[in-house]
Amino acid sequence: MADARTQLQNNSLSKLQRTLLDLAEADRQRAYKAAVPFVNVPTELLEQWSGHSRLLREQSWFRALFAPHQQDALAKFDAEVTSLRATLGESAPDVPEILALPSWREVMSAASRVLSLIPFPTDVEQARKLESAH
Repeated sequence: MADARTQLQNNSLSKLQRTLLDLAEADRQRAYKAAVPFVNVPTELLEQWSGHSRLLREQSWFRALFAPHQQDALAKFDAEVTSLRATLGESAPDVPEILALPSWREVMSAASRVLSLIPFPTDVEQARKLESAH
């Protein structure tokens, strides 16, 4: 059974993956908008990313989930999101309008790339078991 710290790491990793998936896929963004029509989906996704970014900067237990190359990819993605936010200003267009913006499409592509580098919680759990066996 996973201890509380491992459970927190797995939950945080799952939430990061879900946010990246939502950022990466137009269909998920459309479904999000349909499920919660009163929410500005891009703003919500960018705020979710801000939470993950803060964890990466401030929490060693979260950073420990990622190899250096993964941390570098996440930092690069964070820089792209920061640039997008500066471009959009205070109010981002909502879905579906934002899907036509090249800057949003670039962030979507970047989210897809970084997502391919992120371990799944089960991978983290298996790595821990291997480490404790040695």
